[in-house]
Amino acid sequence: MPSVTKFPQRILQRGGNEFAEFDKNLLYRVKVDDESKIKSSVITGKSGPSPQLNSLECDYFNFDLPVGAEITGIAVAIGHYKEDKVQGQPMSIGRPVVQLMNAGLPNFPDGVICDETYVDSPTYELAETRAHFDGEYILYYSLDYINSHPSIVVDGWNSTRTARTYHGSYDLPSREQVNNKYFGVKITYPKNTSNNAGYIWLRHIYVRIWYNEPNYGLKVEKLSSDAVYVGFPADYKISLTNINLVNYVTSVVITLPEGATVDRYQGIGDSGGTVRINGTQVTWIPPQSNKRANYGLLLSIKFAVDADVTITAVEQLLHVSSSISSVVYPTPTGIISEDIDSENIIYAKTGINFVLPIRIPVSMLEMYPQIYLIPDNSLDVKPNNSWSSLAANEAYSIPISAFDENGCYNLTCRSDNLGITNIGISTSTTSESNTFIVKVIDSNLTTPRISVIKLKEEELNRLGDGFIYMVNSQLNISGSVEDISNFHDYYRNFRMGVVNNIPETVDATAVFEACKNWSEGLESFNNYIDRTVEFAYDEHYPVYIVFTGDYVDEGDYFSLKFTLPILLEPETYNGYDTLTLLPEPILNVINTQENVANLTLEPFSSSNPIRIYDFPFNEGFGTDNSHAIQGIELVCNISCDSQAVLFAKLKSPHGKIGTRSIVLYNGENTFSVGGEFDKWGFNITELTNLKEWEVELELQNLGNESQINATFESISIIAHFIDVKQNLFNVFVDGETMRLHGMFVQSVDINPGVKSKCSYISIEGSDSHDPMTMNIQAKEIEIKFNVRGCTIEETTKLLREIARILANDRDELNRPIPKRIAFSHIPGYHWDYILEGTIDADLKNGGYACKVKLEIYDGTSWADVDTITNVIGVNESITKVSPVIQFVPLSSSVEITEETHNQKFTITNPNFNMSQVVTIDCANQRVYLRENSESDEQDITNLTDWDVDWFILYQGEYSFEDHGTCIIQNVVHTQRGA
Repeated sequence: MPSVTKFPQRILQRGGNEFAEFDKNLLYRVKVDDESKIKSSVITGKSGPSPQLNSLECDYFNFDLPVGAEITGIAVAIGHYKEDKVQGQPMSIGRPVVQLMNAGLPNFPDGVICDETYVDSPTYELAETRAHFDGEYILYYSLDYINSHPSIVVDGWNSTRTARTYHGSYDLPSREQVNNKYFGVKITYPKNTSNNAGYIWLRHIYVRIWYNEPNYGLKVEKLSSDAVYVGFPADYKISLTNINLVNYVTSVVITLPEGATVDRYQGIGDSGGTVRINGTQVTWIPPQSNKRANYGLLLSIKFAVDADVTITAVEQLLHVSSSISSVVYPTPTGIISEDIDSENIIYAKTGINFVLPIRIPVSMLEMYPQIYLIPDNSLDVKPNNSWSSLAANEAYSIPISAFDENGCYNLTCRSDNLGITNIGISTSTTSESNTFIVKVIDSNLTTPRISVIKLKEEELNRLGDGFIYMVNSQLNISGSVEDISNFHDYYRNFRMGVVNNIPETVDATAVFEACKNWSEGLESFNNYIDRTVEFAYDEHYPVYIVFTGDYVDEGDYFSLKFTLPILLEPETYNGYDTLTLLPEPILNVINTQENVANLTLEPFSSSNPIRIYDFPFNEGFGTDNSHAIQGIELVCNISCDSQAVLFAKLKSPHGKIGTRSIVLYNGENTFSVGGEFDKWGFNITELTNLKEWEVELELQNLGNESQINATFESISIIAHFIDVKQNLFNVFVDGETMRLHGMFVQSVDINPGVKSKCSYISIEGSDSHDPMTMNIQAKEIEIKFNVRGCTIEETTKLLREIARILANDRDELNRPIPKRIAFSHIPGYHWDYILEGTIDADLKNGGYACKVKLEIYDGTSWADVDTITNVIGVNESITKVSPVIQFVPLSSSVEITEETHNQKFTITNPNFNMSQVVTIDCANQRVYLRENSESDEQDITNLTDWDVDWFILYQGEYSFEDHGTCIIQNVVHTQRGA
C-alpha cells in the first residue's frame, strides 16, 4: 500500500506573553529531514511567568494524493526532547496533545491523546512521539528515548509501544481535505507541573499518510458469435473491475464507429448506473461502491455501413482501455447501396464480355437458397459454359452454391444495348434499387484522345494519406455547332478524371482504363465550364490527372480544352476564378535568357500573386554555426510604360511573412528590393534553410487613366552572409546573437554587486554615523569587441549595423526605449540599458577594435522568468522586490498578511464574489478587479484601507496568510541579480 511523508511548510505559534516560544526565524529547521534542531526559550517552573510552551499549528504540507485515493491511515511524528536548565533538576511535562486540523474530525478526548503518564526522569529524554490514526480509529503512541548519558543504553521504539481502541462513528479525512493547504497538525504541550525550569528541543515534525489507489480492469466483448449486418442490432458487453475496491466514482467513454447508434442499453445485474449518449460517444458512470468489485453494461448497437469497425472503451481516470473489432456485412437483401460507388460502375462495349463482381453477406450463404439478378434492360449471362438471355426486369436465379466461402461470385455478362443498364441484386425476384450500373458503348470504339498529367513528388509530399482531395479545372468542348450530329457522350470522353490506384506507368491507355473517378459531362460547347473530381489519396500509388477528348474513331470534329488543374481540399473550394492576371508565359519571369513575360493591367487592378520557389541554394543553406545571413535582396528587371507599384513578400516555411514595396517608373527598370542588411522583419536566427523559402510578387496599377503594359525580363535572389567565428561567450541584444552580426567579444566588465548611495545621520558631539537611507545607483557595463569582414567596406558596414542594433529608439515623447542585453555565461538574467555615448572604434589592420559602455539605469540585472509561488516562497534577489499577488475573494472584506515581516493589506468591497479575480500590483500600488475571464480589468484601488502595506519581499523567506477571507492563487515577482 503506498504512503507519502511530508513536512510542514508553515508553522505558526499560538499562545501569548505567558508562553515560552521557538525563534520563528529558525523554525525552517523543523521543515526538513536533517539533523538540525531548534531550542525553545526557557520554560519556567509552574509558578514562573512562562510555564507552558506555545502550541504549534503546522500546515501547508502540500500533499498531492492522486484522484480517487482513499486514506487508510495517518501517522504524526514529532522529534523532540527536553533539557534541564539546571542539571539534575528536571521539568515535569506530559506528552503533547496531537490533533488533526481541518480534517473534518472532532477534537479527540484527552484520554485518547494522553494515554499514559510521561516518565519524568532526568536520565531519559523524550525523543519522538508518534500518533497513528487508522480506519478503526485505533491510536498508537510510541515513545523513543534517546541516550543522554553514554553509560545507559535504552531500546526505544518497540519496547514502549502502547495501543488503545476507541469506538466511534468517525471517518478518516478525504483526499480533498488532506490535499488542502490548511490540512495540518496542532501540537499542544501541557504545563510544567514542577518548580524546575528547562527547554524543549525540536528536530522535526512530519505526517505520513497511507492510502489506497484506484485500479481498474476493462474489457469489451461481443456477446454472440453471429455475424453483424448493417441495420441489425448486435449486443456488446463492457465490463469494469474495481480491483482495489475504492469508492471513487469513475466513468467509461465508449466510442462507436461513424454512423453507429445505440438501439438499447441496460446494466448487468444492478450495476447499470448512468448512461449518456452523444452521437457516437457513450458515457457510462457505474454506481461505484467499495463493496462491489465488478460492473457491467450491455449495449445493443446498430451499424450504418458495411466495414471493419472497432468499438473502444476508455476508463477516464487511469485511461485503461479495451477495444474489439467486428466485420459488419451489408444488409441481407443483396443491395449494396442506394448511392452507387465508383467501383460498381461497369464500362462495357456491345457484344464484349464483362464481369459483375457480386458479393453478399456470408450469413446469407445459410439463410437463402438462391440470389436473384434483375436487369432493367436485356442482358446475356454466362454462369457456366453456356449463355442465357434475360429480358428487361426478368429475375435470374443464382444458386447459393455458386458463391465462395466469402460470399463472392463473378458472373460473366454481355449486352448489345447501347446506353445504361441498371442491375439489381436481391433476395427476391424484385429489386429495390440498383447494385450495378453498366455503361455500354459501341464495340467499334477504341480509346479517346488522352492527355495525362502526373503530379510531381514535391506536390505529393504535401498530401496526407487517406485524406479527401479535389481536382478542379475548367473544360471547354471546342467545335462547330454544324457538327453537332457527330457529337456523342460515351461517359468517359470530354471529361476529367483522377487515377490513384495503379503503379507508375507511361501507358496513357492503362491510366484511362484504370480511372474510376470521373467528372460530370459538359452541357454546352465553346464555353469554359467548371468541373471537379474528388478522390481519396493513397500514398502507395502515383496520382494521374486524365483529360479525354473524342474517341479517335469518331473523327476530328471536336477537341477538349482545359485550364491548368488545381489540387485543393474540398472545404476550401469556392468556385473557379475566371480572371487570372499573370505574366505570360509565366516561366519567363525567372528565365535568365532573352525571353520575356508580358502583363497588361487595367486602372486600379492588380496581378495575381506570382510565387517563386525552389531557389538554387544548397540544401540547408542559411544562418548556422558557420554562416550568418545579413540580408536578402531581390534583383528585378521589369519595364513598365507607366508608373506601377510592386509588392514583394518573403515567406518562410513556418508561415511568417516579410513584405516590401517599391514604385516603378516609366522605362527600363533594374532595381533591388531588400538589401545587404535588410532581413525583411525576420530575426537573423530565423533565416535558415533558404531553399525552402518562397518569394511572392504582385504588380499593381494604381493610376486612374490608362492601362499598364509590363515586361518581366528576369528576377534573381541574393543572400548576403558572413562567416561566423566562435566567441568565448555570446552576447544577446533584444534576443539577437551579436556574433552573427560580426561582433566578436574580447571582454565584458559587469562589476558584480550593486552600486549604492547611503545617507547617514551625524549626532553632534558623537563620533558615530548612523545609516539612514540607501538607494541603488546606476552602473555601467563595458564591452570590448572586434569587427572584421572580407573588405574594409564590408567591415565598416558591419560596424554600422552593430551600432544600429545597440542604439536605443525613442517614443513619441522623445523618451529612450530601453534595450535588453544578456550573456551566455550568465544564463537566466538580463540587463536593461541605455546607450548614451558612441562606440569607441579604432581602425587597425583592416578591422575595428571597439569599446562601448552601456548605462544600467536599474543598477541590477533581472531574471528572464518571473518567480511564481503560492503563499510561501523565498526572494533570492540581491535586494528587495515588489510582488504581484492574485486572489479570489471569499468575503466582502479581505485581509492578507505577510507573517515574516508583519505586513498587512486590507480591502473592502460589498460586491466581492467567488467568480472574480483580484490583482494587487505592489510596485505601482494599484489594485485591479476582473469579473471573469472575458471581462476587462477595473481599477479598485480606492477600496483599499488608507494604511495598507504595499507588500515588499525582503531577502529570504516570505509567508502570506489569507485568514480565510480569500484564496491566494499566486505570488509573482522578478528576481534581481548582481
